[in-house]
Amino acid sequence: MTVSLAHEADAWKATNTLEADTAPPGGDIRELKVEGNLVSWVQTFGEYDVTFKATIEGDLMKGWIEAYQGGMMVAGGSFELKKQP
Repeated sequence: MTVSLAHEADAWKATNTLEADTAPPGGDIRELKVEGNLVSWVQTFGEYDVTFKATIEGDLMKGWIEAYQGGMMVAGGSFELKKQP
């Protein structure tokens, strides 16, 4: 997974891609929230609405995802990403 966050003017912008052979391309990020070191957003991948929630600590982003299909949670997991130079 590759996440890019940037503060432009008065708003946060984000991009996210999953790098798995079977992952469908992601839709636009929506409901992006950045409050202190907490960040969250929702993104659609195929038939799944995926919620991402994370904490940024220095060069690390640690968080979890919840995937929903038809309003029911069908998968979840954690992730840890390190800032790249």
